[in-house]
Amino acid sequence: MTLREKSQSKLILLLTVTVILFIFSFVNINRVNTYKNKNENLNNNLKILQTENQKLSSEKEQLDKKHKEIKNKVSTLKGV
Repeated sequence: MTLREKSQSKLILLLTVTVILFIFSFVNINRVNTYKNKNENLNNNLKILQTENQKLSSEKEQLDKKHKEIKNKVSTLKGV
């Protein structure tokens, strides 16, 4: 094998490795973007659930107050 052929084969090998690394990095970038999108969706869902939880907690507090009022009225009526 001549020096030129050795240089060409090294160059081809280097080019092949570079292309493979580029493909891997591209795949990883796509993966990162996919995970980023999933994370954003999960965060949005979490915000929606937190808002719903606050609404339900508020409704529960109101119902608890009404329940307590009714309970007090019933005990007052029983006392009469």
